[in-house]
Amino acid sequence: MKYLIDLDGTLLDGDRANKDSVKFMGELQKRGAEFLIMTNSIASPRIIRERLDEVGISVDTGCILNPIAAVNIYLKANNISRAFIVGSKSEVEQVSVKNDTENPQAILLLDFEKENLAYDGLQNIFSLIQRQIPVISASGSTFY
Repeated sequence: MKYLIDLDGTLLDGDRANKDSVKFMGELQKRGAEFLIMTNSIASPRIIRERLDEVGISVDTGCILNPIAAVNIYLKANNISRAFIVGSKSEVEQVSVKNDTENPQAILLLDFEKENLAYDGLQNIFSLIQRQIPVISASGSTFY
């Protein structure tokens, strides 16, 4: 049997393990069951693994899927090799395509914070949208 397991609210409650989640994950691993831990967080799988390690759940980063993993699958399936990527350094590093602010094939919105983009960057995005460059978001953020 294969398992898809939600991270926040299922395995973890903030920085604590939910009731029996450590035991459950240990039992899955003992049985050699296949599983993926899914999250809507765009934190890197390494950071998520560290959160899990802190509560006693040890998993490989390859078992953790975040929205950026799904975006990478979409980019590959659509032959997109360049994108204007808005996000923190650790988020941009997770993306499988070149960060191209001048001639992108898509605009990729990961996280929007003052440190990530200033007025000129916003103006560039608006100009790219006017040129019909598609926008992909890893978040349902109302800011996007």
